[in-house]
Amino acid sequence: MALPVLHKRGDIVMMVAFDSPTTYVNFCGATSISLNLENAVSEVRVGDCEDWSLPTRVIASYGAQTVNATVNAQLARSNRDRLLRWAKDQIALPVRLHIVSAPSGEVEYIDGMGMLATLNVENIGSTDDGAVVTTTLNIRFEDGVEFINSGQVLTAPQFTSMPSLLGSTALGGTITINLGAASGVPAPVLSGTLSRPGVSPVAVTQGQQITIASGDQGGSLSLTAVATNSQGTDTETVARSVPAAEPTTAPAITSSPVITGSATAGGTLSSTLGAASGNPAPNATRQWLADGVAIAGATGATLDTTGRAGQSISLRVTWSNGIGSTAVATSNAIAIVAAATAPVPFAAGDWSLATGLEANQLVVNIASLPANGGSQITAIQYSANGGTWTALPGGAGTGPRTLTMPAAATSYSIRLRAVNAVGNSTPGDTKTATSGAAGAPAIDAIVVIGASLMNSMFGRSLTTPHATATSLLQAAGHNLPVYGWATNGAQLAESDDHYTAARAAFPNALILSHFGGGNVTSIRPYPGGQAAFEAGLGELLAVAAGDTRFYPASMSFRDYDDTTFITPANGSKPYNENLLIPWIAANFPHAMASYGRPKLDYYRRVLQDFETWLVADNIHLTSTGITQFRQWIVSRIADLLNGAIPAEITERVYVAPEPEPGVYPLSIINFTGETFGSEFQAPRNNVFGNAATVNPNPLPNILDVDGNPTGLSLSHGYTGNPAIGATAPGRGANNNGNVGGLPAYNGTLLSANVVGSSAYITTGVTMPMTISGAVPGAQYEFGIVGSRNAADVRNTTVTIAGTPTTWNTSEATPQERRVTVTAAADGTIPIVVAPAGAALAYLGGLSIRRLPAA
Repeated sequence: MALPVLHKRGDIVMMVAFDSPTTYVNFCGATSISLNLENAVSEVRVGDCEDWSLPTRVIASYGAQTVNATVNAQLARSNRDRLLRWAKDQIALPVRLHIVSAPSGEVEYIDGMGMLATLNVENIGSTDDGAVVTTTLNIRFEDGVEFINSGQVLTAPQFTSMPSLLGSTALGGTITINLGAASGVPAPVLSGTLSRPGVSPVAVTQGQQITIASGDQGGSLSLTAVATNSQGTDTETVARSVPAAEPTTAPAITSSPVITGSATAGGTLSSTLGAASGNPAPNATRQWLADGVAIAGATGATLDTTGRAGQSISLRVTWSNGIGSTAVATSNAIAIVAAATAPVPFAAGDWSLATGLEANQLVVNIASLPANGGSQITAIQYSANGGTWTALPGGAGTGPRTLTMPAAATSYSIRLRAVNAVGNSTPGDTKTATSGAAGAPAIDAIVVIGASLMNSMFGRSLTTPHATATSLLQAAGHNLPVYGWATNGAQLAESDDHYTAARAAFPNALILSHFGGGNVTSIRPYPGGQAAFEAGLGELLAVAAGDTRFYPASMSFRDYDDTTFITPANGSKPYNENLLIPWIAANFPHAMASYGRPKLDYYRRVLQDFETWLVADNIHLTSTGITQFRQWIVSRIADLLNGAIPAEITERVYVAPEPEPGVYPLSIINFTGETFGSEFQAPRNNVFGNAATVNPNPLPNILDVDGNPTGLSLSHGYTGNPAIGATAPGRGANNNGNVGGLPAYNGTLLSANVVGSSAYITTGVTMPMTISGAVPGAQYEFGIVGSRNAADVRNTTVTIAGTPTTWNTSEATPQERRVTVTAAADGTIPIVVAPAGAALAYLGGLSIRRLPAA
């Protein structure tokens, strides 16, 4: 038989570390102590997974564990203050139950951090004899308890994970306290102290959060963590700097708001705010706008556009932060359109109806489409004589469409309507035309007649098609041969012969006619050549009248004397406007477009690109001109075959550029025998057109070297012996045939070459000239050039505004002089050229430039 050994008072002692975490003292005055370890046990009823007929059973499992101790004691004076502060300050103290004389390997210490849940102090003021004050403590262990066995090695704390301050250090940011982790036996207790700028250190706990305040900015936070057990302590300190306060700034836009969504009324628009900088961070407000005006109550992120067709919608965003002015940004705008409707009807000018070139044919030409009602036009339909609506061939775009009607030479009434996804437009105006005549043979060839321009593009053969032109027409959808029947140098009077030969070779061909410019070249200005021109047109009409497959063209633009672009009346324009186009309209109306110009408007087309299309004579074509003009003519042939009305070509009009302030242009007047002044690079200012010119050419408008009018003019004449000179009274157009052999002139005055083609005057003759239109009192610099290839003496004097200059042209070297003069009060500058001795005098060119005011 063995009796149990029972525990008595003194076998288990309660100890508390009141003053130091590592120093435990016996709890004085205890009369009874109770320790309670309570485990939560959860239960759940489950059934068998495989055999559902078996009874269910209850499964139990451990949950949370709580540890409490109750201490009844007489209140010892040594404990009184400690107990009161333990409860009042709500602190946790190390509490230990020591099992005295515990065998090795068994529990010797039960340790934990005790929180004093309740403290009862009783029997205060008792009148009983010998009465003492008692107390009751209800202790709750914060994180449970730890068992330490007898004989177990005890170690001091050591941090295994460093403490840290986690989170944002920006103003208003949150910092979380991390006390780290430590090892040791018994388990260490962690505590912490936080230091902040200007504030006394405060105790902190694991996971506690603090907010960065303005007082922290520019300083640092310091966390000291302490790990403590009965064997000692370990301390670690970490710090984290807090950025200095940024200066406050007013809002500033960094990106604009954007609105998106349906542009159709009744839809919804959405928005993004964009962004703005500023300190503190600014706040945004929205305001929707219609045509720039605020929409009442529209301050949300979206906008319903019902009823807002025709308005331009945008969003204004205002940013504010209480610092300075607000910042305002406006979004992109979206134009709200009404919901789609059927297209509007075709207007009379949107389309035309004409007789086709072949039997039974009508040609509908769509010049422009009607408004589509907000939905793309997908088809065009026609109705003939009020009949069924049928899709017009050729799709829903513009251009000509050929209809083959049931009967030839019959009048048909045609109406059109456009179709979109919503429906059909109301039918537009009715137009009437007669279908092509019965038996009208099909066009079987194209013949281009004319003079040198047409010859360079289409050649001269009625037996072999022009390969390039035929290929171009095939690429345009018409498999017809193209022939050229043109003669270089032909006059208008020869056009009837060209036409007769072409029509004889090809009775069913489409014939295009261009008229040679020889008449205009030799007889200008109009109306000097009117009679001959009209006679040529009469001869052509006599053989071509009534031919609806004959298409005369306007005469091409020709810059005959380098002034035509500036002054169109000097060229072929008056012949076109006053004679040719009215003749075409009266006799060949099918060759005219509805806008009053020929369908083949060669004049305006060449004028558009004459600088690159025409060679130095400004009449004939460069290789680029040949290629591009031929392509354009073939495209017009395709239009004629398709029944299309070509778009009108806008006439190019000269616009003089504005001169640079204070800089005046250079002008050069050419007195040489070169037709176009090529040696002086002075096109347009030619006094002598060629060596055979009899009458002097005045210059009513002197141009600068860029071809711009200067406002100056030149008049000139001759005085003295009228009987001298073979080609004119007292003068010659060049130096009597000595036009070669002189060295090239490379002086600075005219920046060009003079090779011995100066004009001359004879003994006893003077050549007076007058520059008009100068600015009174302004200074002008004149340059003078003359040359002669001979050894005899030829002294020349040129006197400008009373200032003479003389040279001897007996040298085989061009002569150059410069003179500066002042314009008279009437804006004139007189010039006199005369022999300085008993022989001829020579003048090749003058340059003029106004000088800036001093």
